[in-house]
Amino acid sequence: MTPKASQEGRATGTSFKGVFAYLQHDKRLEGQDVNSTSDRVEWQEFRNLATENPDMAYRIMRATANQQDALKREAGQSLAGNKSDKVVFHYSLAWHPDEKDDMTKTEMMKAADESIKALGADGHQAAIIAHNDTKHPHLHVVINRVNPEHGKMLDLWKYQERLSKWALGYEQSRGTIYCEQREMNWKRRDLGETFSADKCEVYHKHDQAKGLGHANDNEIRKIMAAQKAKDAALAENGAAMHERHSEEWKDLSKWYATGKAKIAGTSAGDTPTPFQKARAQIKEQYRTA
Repeated sequence: MTPKASQEGRATGTSFKGVFAYLQHDKRLEGQDVNSTSDRVEWQEFRNLATENPDMAYRIMRATANQQDALKREAGQSLAGNKSDKVVFHYSLAWHPDEKDDMTKTEMMKAADESIKALGADGHQAAIIAHNDTKHPHLHVVINRVNPEHGKMLDLWKYQERLSKWALGYEQSRGTIYCEQREMNWKRRDLGETFSADKCEVYHKHDQAKGLGHANDNEIRKIMAAQKAKDAALAENGAAMHERHSEEWKDLSKWYATGKAKIAGTSAGDTPTPFQKARAQIKEQYRTA
């Protein structure tokens, strides 16, 4: 079992319509603006929504999010606190390819509901959408972070750890550990070590290796090593970009301060600037007798 946030870890967003449009249709082909087919959607279920229609579901979720303050007032909640328009939370659950033959909708729904509960979101509106376009069984979960009862936002603090802990227990309950690294990481966490995420082999890469006829440990190690090299290069490039942006921001701030001083006439000098002259004239005009 691999819980994963949406692309590049961007688990939250602002558009229910956008994420539903992506999950409800097949992936766009090259040159297409929109793909209207939905062949990859195996089934879908909804939670805390009075509809089974996906077009109506995302509209209800959007309307609920828009009524956040009103819901808080009706529930006697304070309107204070940080505001955020990132009301959409999206993640996926993926099983190992070897589990495909005996994986049922009932089992997948059970896992989805358990993962939602592990996040403390069992009272929130949610859509669960299963796809069939990969060799490994997987589904997507879209949660409205605004609670429909009291309007409070779903707290996502350490959501990755919560999903990881649940996924470990889920695999243990099924009798087979597919992500041994996660199990090892949690044993080390119990000893006081910290991890930002569990590095489990991505199942679609397993599929690719298997399709090439190289599904063995050596090939998987090669894939993981190549990915680590890419991650390291990306981190290095990111650090360089951050440093460059920092210097550019300093130059921009200096330029802005100099220009502002020149306009306002705050720089030293005996000759008044046009701004200083205008300010003196206005002051003289409205001076009381």
